[in-house]
Amino acid sequence: MKKLRSRISRRLVTLAVTGLALAFTAGAASADPVTFTVHEDPAILPGSLDNTFDADNITGKYVESLTLNMNGTFTAVIVVEFASYADGGTLQGSQLNNIEPIGYGMYATTTVSGTYVTNADPSPTNPGGTLYQFNPEDSTAVVWLDPDQIQGNGDDYQILTASDVDEDLSEGTIQVNSAGLILDGAFTVVYNDAHTVGNGVIYWPDFTGLTLVATTSGDVDPSPLSGDIIGDVSLSFEITQVPEPASLTLLGMGLIGAGLAARRRRSA
Repeated sequence: MKKLRSRISRRLVTLAVTGLALAFTAGAASADPVTFTVHEDPAILPGSLDNTFDADNITGKYVESLTLNMNGTFTAVIVVEFASYADGGTLQGSQLNNIEPIGYGMYATTTVSGTYVTNADPSPTNPGGTLYQFNPEDSTAVVWLDPDQIQGNGDDYQILTASDVDEDLSEGTIQVNSAGLILDGAFTVVYNDAHTVGNGVIYWPDFTGLTLVATTSGDVDPSPLSGDIIGDVSLSFEITQVPEPASLTLLGMGLIGAGLAARRRRSA
């Protein structure tokens, strides 16, 4: 049985048996980033080989166009090109970015807006520099599969969308020197409503019917603040959707009934 589904089943059974079901409501977040199944299916990726593996993280690189407004707001337009899957830090045998016709591409298009503040950079290695602190408030994010590895030529299709930014968990910072050059930085943007769409239910079958927390995080490479910003990025998921309390109660009643029936059989 797949790792993700077995984990969900164990959690549901535990909730029902211990009577904790009523303490949870749909949409409550689970605990840890999950390991999920990836299915590289020739039906949705022409030329690829049928291949299935587990992963808990997707990594890649991004290019960002950042607009800083005088009123303390910002807008960022970002394109992420995903490069590889990993599970527990070990690279997985994916066909992502392999040479055609076996390979395929995957990327994300994202817009993020919110507010920012600037302060004198306290770092002794950046005298006269500025620290920018960002508070993401709104965003739209779409993950695309690209069968022929040519973005935007009409054969790309969406597999996941998200738009509900968790403002409490999302943030970003960059260090800029006195010449306007970014020295480094880091960011995290957390979405509470990620879900698969279209062929995403084939490519990521474990996520079908679930609402997820999608966490994107990364770093910022040295680059001009006024030009394209680049860096590394990773994407991971947590389960947020659990059945309604009534459903869990029914599950608990069923388990109790099954236990009583088994006890009668042993007594007979």
